[in-house]
Amino acid sequence: MSGYLRRYVGIYEVRADYDENTNDFPRLIDGSLDPSFDDYYIKCANGIKIRHATGSTLSCYIPSVKRGMNILDGLKDVAIESEILDGEVYFTFPANAIDKVAKLCKACTKGKNIQPLSPKALPKRKSILPDAEMKRYKKICDKFNGEKIRLARVVLDTNKEFAENLPKDYKQAMRASRLDFRNYLYDIGKWDEYVTFLKERICG
Repeated sequence: MSGYLRRYVGIYEVRADYDENTNDFPRLIDGSLDPSFDDYYIKCANGIKIRHATGSTLSCYIPSVKRGMNILDGLKDVAIESEILDGEVYFTFPANAIDKVAKLCKACTKGKNIQPLSPKALPKRKSILPDAEMKRYKKICDKFNGEKIRLARVVLDTNKEFAENLPKDYKQAMRASRLDFRNYLYDIGKWDEYVTFLKERICG
């Protein structure tokens, strides 16, 4: 049942497995996302993951026997099948018990509105932009006097235009670097050029 866990987007933080080498989701030769990809999970505290098993049955992986046993103790009234392995616990349960299981597993909700295959769901490195450069950027953006929607539109259009002069595979390289657009430009030595370009678009 492809994409079964997508029904929980907006309720819990649904994430997708990704290639740690490329920091990206599986893609076809043309660069588009692989439509057959279906490795989703509900992110929980302490490395716990809730996945789709089959039909209307879900599964839960807990990388700690002690924590797993405590969770199983709280599910005595739920029809489950469990397996205790070396250092971890695995069990399946009916999807209609998701609320109870999610509560015991402390399912994450902070990113509940982010689609699992969105670039926003991929891990990012901390900013490498020096504070002085960020202040330089913000000083240019201050020309909009707090008009956030207008500013966002202009910056987005400017980024798209500037990106036309970057290598065709820059998005792939940016994802692999785990940096956002601004930090990526700083990392590849294009920051000064970008700031000048942005200033011309905003200040004229």
